[in-house]
Amino acid sequence: MSLYRKYIRSGLLICCLASLAATAQFSACPPNIDFEAGNFSNWECRTGRVESVSGVNTIYWEGMGQLPENHKIIPAATAGLDIFGNFSQAPPSGGAYSIRLGNNFHQNISAEGISYTFTIPANTIEFSIVYYYAVVFQDPQHNPDEQPRFRASVYNQTDNEVINCSDFDYTASASLPGFKVSPIESTVIYKDWTPVTLNLSGLGGKTIRLEFITSDCTFKGHFGYAYIDVSSSCSNVIKGGMICPDANDIKLTAPHGFQNYRWYPLNNYAAVLATGQTMTLAPVPPIGTTYSVVVEPFPGFGCPDTINVTLEGVLPPVANAGPNITICEGRSAKLGTDRVDHYGYTWSPSSLLLSTIVPDPITLPLHSPASFYLSVIDSVTGCTSDATVEVDVIKVDTALSVSGDLVFCANKLVTTTLNALSTDGIIQWYENGAAIGGANGNLFNPQPLTTSTYWASVKKGSCLDKTRSVIIKRLPVPAADFSFGSNEQCINAPFHILNKSTEPSINNYTWQLSDGRS
Repeated sequence: MSLYRKYIRSGLLICCLASLAATAQFSACPPNIDFEAGNFSNWECRTGRVESVSGVNTIYWEGMGQLPENHKIIPAATAGLDIFGNFSQAPPSGGAYSIRLGNNFHQNISAEGISYTFTIPANTIEFSIVYYYAVVFQDPQHNPDEQPRFRASVYNQTDNEVINCSDFDYTASASLPGFKVSPIESTVIYKDWTPVTLNLSGLGGKTIRLEFITSDCTFKGHFGYAYIDVSSSCSNVIKGGMICPDANDIKLTAPHGFQNYRWYPLNNYAAVLATGQTMTLAPVPPIGTTYSVVVEPFPGFGCPDTINVTLEGVLPPVANAGPNITICEGRSAKLGTDRVDHYGYTWSPSSLLLSTIVPDPITLPLHSPASFYLSVIDSVTGCTSDATVEVDVIKVDTALSVSGDLVFCANKLVTTTLNALSTDGIIQWYENGAAIGGANGNLFNPQPLTTSTYWASVKKGSCLDKTRSVIIKRLPVPAADFSFGSNEQCINAPFHILNKSTEPSINNYTWQLSDGRS
């Protein structure tokens, strides 16, 4: 019997007190099989060389461990375009990371491989893996055993066999289906991101190895590399069979990677309901209804099969935006809670957030109260839910008014009044950075001995801020003084007087004589 010929039973429907709930058999993916840790943990990386031996393309593995140029992690946030195919390097699954296996270096006969080995839990009924690949080859038009190459395989190590219909082996050729000629370099062909669904249902307790290999041509002159992304959901072969509360319609999506699809009611192959990878049903059929889809692969890539799906009711995900928050003006707030596996997160408004796709984003500095909205989607069931969190902002009134002059002579009384205008804050006045004892009112009359700087701190709740600074200058009083050599003077002769005033900044003098002259 074909491996794909399985029924999809993803849960047991439970009804209690007129409330619909469901416990679905969700199969968690093995840790980091989707590269979402941002590294190759749990993956085995290898490097080696490729040769043509007696007409057979042969790889000799020579090293273990990741080499950054051969096994490269690509964050979605910084992903660019492939330099030959102009397609995005970002993961098409919507995850945070994809990887590139191999490179476009010349003068190599290198080969790169990654593999992931895991055991499907023994009590698991449904288990599937969806991965995406994109391939870039330079096509030197050598013999097939000498060409760049990409291979993807899935092995059942427990039974020592290759999983039926899971092998993909591409050797650079102008006749490869789905490949295009690069608009940048005519000797390069590429295949954009392509999804593949691996139905591993019925293999509970088996140890599986997923493997990808790229290799250059055997003459050191031409390259081959690939991009790989693995989905974070491993539960269902057919997506959409779980009915969310209040759903008006459902969309069933068959596995990726087949050429033709035909949908039928269960065991009624005379009534075609739809063709294509998806089938939309409205209104929602009763829970427990089963449908069949017949899938036909592209020639040479996979096996034809019939897959069944039984509709089940499920609960929506729990959207948790976190508790309402109060912050000081100009500060940032952390929203949300810890990540839940297989949940996707979208926050808004994006203009006030550093990130919108994490479970616990940080806001930009806020100056006014704001509402933030969270939408959560369960990647296993497809159900969504929403939540809101309010961020209140405490504004500290730091307005300050000044009445009077800011410059005084040292022998004059300072009459200036400073007024902190806050009506709901706790006030403390400062002179030259030191708190002034007892100066806690809105009004303050400073009496500086020398030039001094004043401000007030204003505290409201847990928030503390300060007013602008005011500088009051106390100018020294000049000491007028002069001297002369003798009290007797000849008539009509010069009379010399020495100005001995002590303030050097004085530049205006008025002399007065006893006869009234000035």
